[in-house]
Amino acid sequence: MASTASRAGIPSSDPRGRWSGRVLEYLEEHDHDIVADVQELVRIPSISGSDAENEIQAQLARRLASEGLEVDHWRIALGE
Repeated sequence: MASTASRAGIPSSDPRGRWSGRVLEYLEEHDHDIVADVQELVRIPSISGSDAENEIQAQLARRLASEGLEVDHWRIALGE
């Protein structure tokens, strides 16, 4: 079976193929994890203007911080 990069029409001699091929391979290898992550995120209600919006923001901040990223996070001031 052809690699994802070749199926995407990226010749192996193309410099883009070096990084884009790796990205496509990563996505292919981790597709189940990616889908599970998205499913988990969309289960969290995030209605604009509700406290649920703060909850999804906090969840995403925790995820990014767990990956070693610096997160500037503050609660959204909600109307009464």
